[in-house]
Amino acid sequence: MEGDGSTNNVERHVTGMSKRRFGNVRKLPSGRYQARYTGPDLRIHKGPRTWEAKDDAVGWLRAEERLVELDLWRAPEVRDASKQAQSVSTSDYADKWIRQRRLKPTTRAQYESYCKNFLDGTDLGSTPVGVLTLADVRDWWSEVRSRPAGKKNDGATRNARVYAWLRTVLASAVDDGLLDQNPCRIKGAGTVKRQRAIVVPTPAEVSALADEMPDRLHLLVLLAAWCAMRRGELLGLRRRDVAKDGSELIVRRNVTFVERKPVVGTLKNEKERPVAVPPHLHAAVVRHLDEHVPAAQFAPLFPSVVADNSTGDLLDEWTLRYHWETARRAVGLDQLRLHDLRHAGSMWAASTGATLSELQQRLGHESAAAAIRYMHAASGSDKAIAERLSALVKDVDDE
Repeated sequence: MEGDGSTNNVERHVTGMSKRRFGNVRKLPSGRYQARYTGPDLRIHKGPRTWEAKDDAVGWLRAEERLVELDLWRAPEVRDASKQAQSVSTSDYADKWIRQRRLKPTTRAQYESYCKNFLDGTDLGSTPVGVLTLADVRDWWSEVRSRPAGKKNDGATRNARVYAWLRTVLASAVDDGLLDQNPCRIKGAGTVKRQRAIVVPTPAEVSALADEMPDRLHLLVLLAAWCAMRRGELLGLRRRDVAKDGSELIVRRNVTFVERKPVVGTLKNEKERPVAVPPHLHAAVVRHLDEHVPAAQFAPLFPSVVADNSTGDLLDEWTLRYHWETARRAVGLDQLRLHDLRHAGSMWAASTGATLSELQQRLGHESAAAAIRYMHAASGSDKAIAERLSALVKDVDDE
């Protein structure tokens, strides 16, 4: 089989090169021989090494030519990847996948727990990544679903996230040439239906919850709702992020917890954003700054209990959880999550007539899809719609 004509014309003028029907061999200044050829993909492929004897280089070319004639040829680098796939276990590949990526600390810790608890020591984990099949994944998925879950849930969300993670890992294996196709093809395995309805408290209930919190955490509940902020964003606020008159906050960082230790990192979409504080909270923000936040500009807005001259430590998540659970029980909202306050604030903002772009900016959403959900929820009360329709008739009758 002849290679690309233009390439071969160039090769004829290379000093020390032996021209063959398929590919060529040339002697290098080192005295060793190099072989290369133009493959069916019209790319030049070189031998995996150089040879001391010319006949060995010619022998490699003949073997490659034979693969082409039998229609069994694949690019040498693809074949090398396949060999690697036969020796690298799925667990080892997944571990390397985690180590090679830039991940936030919480994400890295989560993926490492998936690998340790759901892949290491399993049949799937010990299987070479290059020979995985859909049947292997089905067997593994059955084992995952049979794992015991926590007291408050059936583990469906956890299982879906583990599956979605493995699917992403094996998608990279496809990109690396270790797999021809992703064996994670179980329909619906990576998604889960919401198991609980979101509880949306009323403004009065939010005030009652705030009143049940320690005074130094009173404002945290109000901002979580009225500014629709995430827990990590609230804990990441510092004195310098708050306008002196309490009218605005600048969200710049996010606090997460890894093995119970706080980690300060970037925001979900890595873009800081200003958040206007509703006027009825301005005085509460100013009072909080005066009474509960150290004077240092980098002092946390919600510090742990600190000495007068300290900048304060970050609020411990278990302390916050204890006070939150105590408060919600006191007002009869035992199932209310702190994050549900963000949902409430999002719906309240949507109900004011905010545009999609305004809502997306205020909530810090990367895409408009999430903001649209709140707009639909805010306008989806059938009773309210019916009342507004009747109001139209009344306006006509009054004319």
